[in-house]
Amino acid sequence: MTTPTITVIVSSVPQLNGESLRQCLTSVGHQTFASLECLLSVPQSQAEQTNRLLSEQGFDSRFKLCTAADSENEAILINTALKIAQGDFVLILGANDLLAPTCLDSAITCRNDYNADYVLIDVRAFQDARTIYAAPAGQVDILASPRAAVALLCRRELLGPFNERVAPFHLQSALVRLMAASHRAARLISPLYLWRLQKTDSSLLQGSLERFMDEHAEIYSANWKEIMASKDSQIHELTNELAANYEALKHENEMLQSKFDQLSEKHQNLEEHHARSLSSIKVTGIHLLRAIFSRFQVTRS
Repeated sequence: MTTPTITVIVSSVPQLNGESLRQCLTSVGHQTFASLECLLSVPQSQAEQTNRLLSEQGFDSRFKLCTAADSENEAILINTALKIAQGDFVLILGANDLLAPTCLDSAITCRNDYNADYVLIDVRAFQDARTIYAAPAGQVDILASPRAAVALLCRRELLGPFNERVAPFHLQSALVRLMAASHRAARLISPLYLWRLQKTDSSLLQGSLERFMDEHAEIYSANWKEIMASKDSQIHELTNELAANYEALKHENEMLQSKFDQLSEKHQNLEEHHARSLSSIKVTGIHLLRAIFSRFQVTRS
């Protein structure tokens, strides 16, 4: 079996809604980026129920179950999955959350473009199939706010293990260490990670999910590469047109500069001719005055 490029880790605890988990895993299965594995880490007591969900929903061999000691500590579940992860990069996905179809494809492209150690992915929050929330107004400190969702694709060797004595688990706790250990980071500004809010987390601005999806249709489209390629082609054509205009203006400027140089040379020649003429007139005048003076003296004698 080919080693996957990305490992998606999903941790599930007993209180998790089964339908939410199914939606979460389905969003992973619908990724346009195929070189992935999905590790579903659950407490031992949940293993049979989760295995049944994987079988009934027909998830393929990329979806694997790993179990930890019966615990609601999410850090333990994630650390268990990290030990067997095979991907070069890891994304931790909340079991209530969803990935847009192009999320991993866009994140790995962004990572490769900037040779980054990790990529921060923009997040949008939603509550159900009809309600989605815009980003909070102003800056959100992702290090200070435990209710701000953090989504990132990171080199496996830089991530974890997480402190199992700190609960509840928040990915923010790893960011300071991650920043210190990494050399380069990138940000994917497309909101491709969808964070499911709980009923107690409805302080964001409410809007229409359908309108939001329409506004971001390009990044959620399955043929996003073709759309982006078309845009790149248009940009390339505009760039060529600008380059041609620049060359034409450059040529015109060179011609004007040549004419200016010619006029400057003529002006200089005229000044030199004028100076010589003045000098000649002065000399002629002096000779004429001397001749007149000499004749005047002879006449008087």
